Amino acid sequence: MNIVASEYDAEFNKICQTLGSEAVATLCADIRDVLQVLLVNVGNCVEGIYLLVVKKLADIKAEAVLKQYFVESAKLLCLAD
Repeated sequence: MNIVASEYDAEFNKICQTLGSEAVATLCADIRDVLQVLLVNVGNCVEGIYLLVVKKLADIKAEAVLKQYFVESAKLLCLAD
């Protein structure tokens, strides 16, 4: 859908004439508020997921390091090949 600016203005004017400019301004403000809340919520979700991923990676890395030291210690004590 390719709308030229003049077509957009014409449609906006029709909506303003039908609903009134105050109603359109209120709708635009409500849409802005809803989008702002949506973006904040999405940001919080992404931030929460990011923290969970970082924590999981740290746990996996610590576990891998512990396993590696365990194998090396066993080799040092001649308990493993």
